[in-house]
Amino acid sequence: MTESFTITKEVSYNDLWEMIWGSDGMGMTYWCDKIRKPDGKAIALWKKDENGNLIPNPQPFKVYDYEGEAWHEVSLEDLAEAFRHADRENLTHCGNYAIVDFEGQDACNGDTLIQLAIWKEVIYG
Repeated sequence: MTESFTITKEVSYNDLWEMIWGSDGMGMTYWCDKIRKPDGKAIALWKKDENGNLIPNPQPFKVYDYEGEAWHEVSLEDLAEAFRHADRENLTHCGNYAIVDFEGQDACNGDTLIQLAIWKEVIYG
């Protein structure tokens, strides 16, 4: 008998988008701001569905890191790889909740995810 088993979970880009921007990016404001499209234009983080409800609008984006005085571009694939990394390493934040735990999610989950997407590690916080 083996001592472990694997569980898989499907995660959408909408899930990752809500993790980062669901709290308006408030978990990251201590190190970054100025969310833009990669071409520098304003970004719509949310859009309306056919019923007029706001829903996630996942897309590549960039943020300005005023601590490091640099722009960082993030693709949806970067976010997915960051989530995989957090899951593989069982990373926690925010009162020891798992980064990949959607039930105990807080602004710091999104902060950690975006840092992993940019640097492959947590630099700030």
